[in-house]
Amino acid sequence: MNEAIQRGEVIEILANTSSSAEHLPESFQAEERWPQCRDIIRNVRDQSSCGCCWAFAAVGAASDRMCIRTGRQIPLSAQDACFNSGTVLSHGCHGGRLGTVLRFMQRSWMYPHRAHGIVSGSEVDGSGSFGSGWCSKYRFPHCHWGPRSEDHDDEYPEVGTSECPWHASPPGPAACDSDAHAAHSDFQADKYTLAGDIISVRGELAIQQQLMAGGPLEIAYSMYEDFMHYESGIYHHVAGDYVYGHVVKVVGWGVEEGVKYWSMVNSFNPAWGEQGFFRIRRGSNECGLEDLAVAASPTATWSRSGGFDAAGVAFTV
Repeated sequence: MNEAIQRGEVIEILANTSSSAEHLPESFQAEERWPQCRDIIRNVRDQSSCGCCWAFAAVGAASDRMCIRTGRQIPLSAQDACFNSGTVLSHGCHGGRLGTVLRFMQRSWMYPHRAHGIVSGSEVDGSGSFGSGWCSKYRFPHCHWGPRSEDHDDEYPEVGTSECPWHASPPGPAACDSDAHAAHSDFQADKYTLAGDIISVRGELAIQQQLMAGGPLEIAYSMYEDFMHYESGIYHHVAGDYVYGHVVKVVGWGVEEGVKYWSMVNSFNPAWGEQGFFRIRRGSNECGLEDLAVAASPTATWSRSGGFDAAGVAFTV
């Protein structure tokens, strides 16, 4: 990310530390600030047995910010993002970096010979909050993550087992699915792009300010063994070894019994954690969480390559 900042491809935004800027609300939730985008902000996806969290968090936050700017709730395709937007440092199911998907949605020096932009897309088999009919749905099946209990159970096989094995990255989609609705059936016309800055922030105050200014951001942290047993409450790392880096979407913050927390949307399906969400301590850089968050600028312009949305309205805001 430092190299991208030095090249001017990502703009680092520092916290506004004036006395007036520090008077932020005790709690904030993006879905309450932008109720017209509530469904897309609360949309919980399932990355299955694939290390594509970097793409899921990116299309989640990008879908939210596009809705906040345009008023249109369109789920961007994790399938397209994960398997088409990768670079030498982002490898589909083998992990990726913050900002990769957003840079693919721009015209960038990294992709001089490839059509940029991300198409619309739903969950596997059209499941999830936004159903079917979008251009490119995710191909891998739902998997169960974490402990099984009365409150956290589903019919899905355990992640990483023979029924839900770890996947290699398939080729990226080049055409919309056969069941895509007419408004989203042309792969090149259904590409959503952005013009404007990609921003990066670090630290509690800067993340709060940018969340309030433009909506959810993609954010990375270190995952430890005890996180895999999370069911509810405010997570704080206590025991267990480092597992791997993880990327999620930050959508708000609050305080419970004097403990400050961030509100996060994970990509382990809605049966995991607090209906697919989790909370984690805020203000102490828990698991490196406050080291870096990335998003499209609040003033970015969003466009559809086909020029019009499903209602025939020009799509450029």
